[in-house]
Amino acid sequence: MQKTLLTIATSSLMCLPVIAQADSPLFSMHDGDGFKRFSVSVGALHVMPQGKAQPIRVNTAVKDGEVAEVGDISIEAVKSNLDPNMDSNSTTTIINLLDGLNVDTLPASLSGSAEIYGLEQWDNPNTGLEAEDVTTLGIMSNYFFTDNISFEMKAGVPPKVDINGKGKIYAPFSAKATPELLGLPLESIDMKNDILITDLEAYGPVASARAWTPAFEFQYHFGKTGVNKFRPYVGLGLMYAYFNELELNDQTEKDLLTQAI
Repeated sequence: MQKTLLTIATSSLMCLPVIAQADSPLFSMHDGDGFKRFSVSVGALHVMPQGKAQPIRVNTAVKDGEVAEVGDISIEAVKSNLDPNMDSNSTTTIINLLDGLNVDTLPASLSGSAEIYGLEQWDNPNTGLEAEDVTTLGIMSNYFFTDNISFEMKAGVPPKVDINGKGKIYAPFSAKATPELLGLPLESIDMKNDILITDLEAYGPVASARAWTPAFEFQYHFGKTGVNKFRPYVGLGLMYAYFNELELNDQTEKDLLTQAI
């Protein structure tokens, strides 16, 4: 299953004002005054996603107020999804009678239609997705404007990243159902229930994806070339994170595609 997920990592970019003429040595391709203009290194690149999981918003093709034929439905499903605040009427009496006679299914010829609400769009508080830390082979190229100030570009072999889920997704279903008897409508019944679609923490990682994480950073290096062997630096920059080849957990995908009322 091929899908694409796009996200932008939060970060900051520090702009350094530079005043230069066309012949400025800052942009010379030659070595600087006692220091190298370019450096390239290869090593382990550890990606640590930051931030908190954002609540998942669900959008479906079921518009609020859409009327659909119910079809065959179990008596148990009807009773378990009745609005507890609804007053009893002749239709609920019939349903209870059928249940007492051990009738398991209300056939399509009796179930009639339902006007559905709540499934067009909804948020799921306390849910979200979080990518795990990952280590890959990285390539870092650094251009030095001066012996202390440089601009570095980082890129790595795009690794597969596990994406963990948090919380449970419920569908806030409600409907006004109108059963029929001999083709004539009976009294409507109100249905309302938060239906569990999937538990994002139940089956391990919700998905995996390939992560592309190029980064750009301005750095200030302490000390001086040829004098200090240990030269720590501080940096500030921007990372762009792009995920593709998204593959859902088989069980999670099954829940999302097949969960029914």
